[in-house]
Amino acid sequence: MTTLFRDFASLCDDLKDTRKRNEKKQLIAKFLLKLEPDDLVPDVSFLIGRPLPETDYRVLDLGGSTLWRLSPSKQLSLVDSPLTIEEVGRAFDAVAAASGAGSRVKKSSLIEGLLGRADPRESRCLFHILSGEMRIGAVEGVVMDAISEASGADLALIQRACMLLGSLGEVAKVALTQGENGLKGVALSLFTPVKPMLAEMSYDLGEVFAEHKGRTSLEWKFDGARIQIHKRGDKVRIFTRRLNDATESLPDIVS
Repeated sequence: MTTLFRDFASLCDDLKDTRKRNEKKQLIAKFLLKLEPDDLVPDVSFLIGRPLPETDYRVLDLGGSTLWRLSPSKQLSLVDSPLTIEEVGRAFDAVAAASGAGSRVKKSSLIEGLLGRADPRESRCLFHILSGEMRIGAVEGVVMDAISEASGADLALIQRACMLLGSLGEVAKVALTQGENGLKGVALSLFTPVKPMLAEMSYDLGEVFAEHKGRTSLEWKFDGARIQIHKRGDKVRIFTRRLNDATESLPDIVS
């Protein structure tokens, strides 16, 4: 039985109402344990404010004017059967896939169909996902903590898998269905972009030298874009540090 979207919307309200990181972690972990395996990827994607997983390079391509026209305050609920997380994920996938003549109308129709079945709380939640403004404090670090809590897997394994898979939803699915053994089996894969390691901020060079125990390497920082290039034979894909596919915009580098 797939999870009802109204339950996800309720979770989002609860997360918004608490400022405590540990409480957010507990709320998310408890919810993850209730989900069917196929709901884990879309659910986690929605939590971090993405209608599609991070490694899905498509966009919904819904303009601001379209979102304003479809905003919850302008919708009349025509609830037929309850929305599920799976159905919302499929609808977003269909919106991203729509292209060519008439695609704008089709995209709007798909979103209108979702909103027409949504109650007011669900409508607000859908709109926040679509507009990229979840603002519920479900940042990546909190969600990784929650995945660790729900699965019982070591946080370091969660972080490693997230770096290699690029998709927090996929990490949740592996952790909750395969456990630590599954996470340990995650490996580098061509054409799956690797998340960059982030440096920690320091305001004092003495602190840096002490942390590095006398072995510090310094280099010039040049202006420009950080990219990663994946190549097998004649196939080349280029990804930005945010894991966006930039291949089509960099034909000179591809050649």
